[in-house]
Amino acid sequence: MKNTRFNVLSSMSTIFKNTISWIRLNPYTFVFILFLFIVFSILRFYRFYEFVTFLGDQGRDAIIVKRIAMFEKFAAIGPPSSIGQVFLGPFFYYLMAPFLLIARFNPVGMGIGVAVMSLAGLLYCVLVIRNTINIQTALIFAMFVGFSFIQIELARFAWNPNLLPLASFLTLYSFYLVLKHQSIKHSFIFGLLIGIIFQFHHLAFLLMPVILLFSVKHVWLERKHYTHYLKIIGSAFVAYVIVSLPIILFDIKNKFINSKSFFNVFTQKDLVSDESYSGRFVSTVQTFIHHTLQYDMSPQISLIIFFLIICTAFYLIMKYKPHILVSLCTVHVLLYILFFSLLSSPRYPHYYAPVYYAFYFIVAYIFATLLQKSKLTYIFLVLFFSIYVYTNSQEYFFITHYGNNQITKAREIAESILPNVNKIPFQIVSIPSTETDGHVRYFLETGGKTPLPEESAQQPEIIIVLCYEKECQVVANPQWQLASFSNGKVEKKWKYDNITIYKVIHDK
Repeated sequence: MKNTRFNVLSSMSTIFKNTISWIRLNPYTFVFILFLFIVFSILRFYRFYEFVTFLGDQGRDAIIVKRIAMFEKFAAIGPPSSIGQVFLGPFFYYLMAPFLLIARFNPVGMGIGVAVMSLAGLLYCVLVIRNTINIQTALIFAMFVGFSFIQIELARFAWNPNLLPLASFLTLYSFYLVLKHQSIKHSFIFGLLIGIIFQFHHLAFLLMPVILLFSVKHVWLERKHYTHYLKIIGSAFVAYVIVSLPIILFDIKNKFINSKSFFNVFTQKDLVSDESYSGRFVSTVQTFIHHTLQYDMSPQISLIIFFLIICTAFYLIMKYKPHILVSLCTVHVLLYILFFSLLSSPRYPHYYAPVYYAFYFIVAYIFATLLQKSKLTYIFLVLFFSIYVYTNSQEYFFITHYGNNQITKAREIAESILPNVNKIPFQIVSIPSTETDGHVRYFLETGGKTPLPEESAQQPEIIIVLCYEKECQVVANPQWQLASFSNGKVEKKWKYDNITIYKVIHDK
């Protein structure tokens, strides 16, 4: 125990000394980074409460997180994914629980938690890149991520894919440490991170091609160390199992229903696009360049920019043989786009989450390397970032628009419902069924009146209907909760904003 405590204290002391020495040796750099992170913080927290997203998905998650924080019920599965009836792991819920508890169950706490972790993670990435590559690459990377509209948007509310850009880059970095040090300690951390990113979004599986490729290459070059590599793989696997244990146990208990659903996805014809691969690849690259740079470009220009970046990175790798982290990120970006182009899914911004930081990193490395070769690069870099910050700032909706106050609206809708729930059990449904009601359910539950689960077949005494249309047929509506409600009649209706709320009871 003494030795363990001494090692921990020694490690903390080393980190502290290195940080202090870095600050003392680079006072101007430290001040510049401090200034940047003040700006980045403002961009992520300015008018936060007004604009934080709190809709059905966030309300559903907040209910589960609240029950975890109150030790009422511990989740074994996470949010449903967009591919069939496949569920992610529950790590995101447990990660958010302390923030919701600190915020005294105001769901804004979960959004603040994501923003804080995004900022802290970005700072850690800057330190990592500075120590691994150089300070120029670290600063350029920070400016790319810090001013990126997509990264700012992902940091301003709580949703399971929002931390994936950070977590994916840290996973690649931990894998780099495994390749460099070949230590069981680093492989254990790598296994934990793999388990975490797979629970943020299933597209994190597209990190596996680069990991497998570099693993095979490394083992092939080090043929004499097979036994040690088995220990490294075993350590990573044990860590993965530990962090994934809840959903593994859920799957075992339920006859591997989640695993079967996941593998069934690969047999569906619509998983892989029927379009020509070349056309899908072009659209994938064009959308990716738009999301990363916020420039509207033609498919041809997008392809030129993408391949110019990838080819330049490979050229610098072959010529200067930099740290393997640069090679990892470059190959990852290329393979991710190649494999993602096969899929028929839409090209939403968060679908590129596993590759954002890696892309910004290699572009930053290219700029930093060129800066060392030519002073003219400084002029180009200043012009580039002036345009980059300008185009991204045009999307900063929280500066130019009025906030929608989604948390306040959800709370007020619930408060208008609570006095009208004089009998239990009760149910709440939305018309049309495509509208969600998790955000209202959250405040009904925290208000002391929990509705029946959405999928419950139990006959309620009251149904509260949220009508998002101009006219709603409430009684005898084909929606199954209303259709199965016997002898229903509207006892009361009232309006909130553009929503008409109906109280439906049994006509006895």
